[in-house]
Amino acid sequence: DEERAKSLLQVADEFRASGRDELASEYLRRVVKEYPKTLAAKDAADRLQRSENPPDKSQQKRKG
Repeated sequence: DEERAKSLLQVADEFRASGRDELASEYLRRVVKEYPKTLAAKDAADRLQRSENPPDKSQQKRKG
């Protein structure tokens, strides 16, 4: 299961890299749903959370 879940994460990465964020999110949700006990599912859930709740850039410290 872990290997299949990782394969789906790679597909999600390819979609995200090509600008197809919605398809990438669909694959991440699929990993979480179909392989919930895998490390890949935890990674997918973390990625989904970050994409749905991006950090507020106005609160990030600037280096300078």
